[in-house]
Amino acid sequence: FGWPITGALTGTQGMEWFRHATGPRDYVMVSQKAAASGNYACRIWRHYGDYFCLPYDRTTDAIAADARIPFVLESKSGTLGCAVMTGGTGIKLYTTTDPTMQGTWTFQFTISNPGTTKRNTCADAAVYEDLTEPDPNQRFKWFISCLNAGPPYEARIYYAYSAALATAPTWYDNGSGVDDSHILTLGTSGQPDEGGVDCPRIFPTRGGFTMIYSGLKNGSALLQAQPCYATAPN
Repeated sequence: FGWPITGALTGTQGMEWFRHATGPRDYVMVSQKAAASGNYACRIWRHYGDYFCLPYDRTTDAIAADARIPFVLESKSGTLGCAVMTGGTGIKLYTTTDPTMQGTWTFQFTISNPGTTKRNTCADAAVYEDLTEPDPNQRFKWFISCLNAGPPYEARIYYAYSAALATAPTWYDNGSGVDDSHILTLGTSGQPDEGGVDCPRIFPTRGGFTMIYSGLKNGSALLQAQPCYATAPN
């Protein structure tokens, strides 16, 4: 639903939502802060269709402790997972079995900031359950954008995998070391993603998969971005 941020960094930073097969209402996980000097948290909104949303509770945090840019997954078992980015820690995963997302979210694990030259900080993550994956150890697939140590700051997208949603994933290594095993890297000079690739979101498409991501311009301190896409056969 966009990033309607004011100059004071108040308001909503981002939303992820999912639709139930039955029922009159969607539930929306919102990343926001109460004041410019405050910290981020995730709260539940109710979506009534046609982009109309209302806060479920204006004061209660569903997930606190510096939770930003939520990504919600509903697994085959019915468990909901919410991956959030934290400013100083990395990526955290919380789960619940409440389909309205209004119950207690249980912390599972942290994907810590790697602290290496190319993977200094985890900036965003998406996780998917791939029911067609023949390897049970890679059933849950993570796509994580990482910032380098900078400056200039650059973002690359990496892959990690696990056998279960509540199990911390293993970083993919193609044999050249994890730092150099990114699955999407910076674009060439003059392209909209010349400064980095961030916020991966993946969909199955004819003949493979499409990744929608934020392309970052060079020297923009990650503030100038536009939607881009990449494709892969598997």
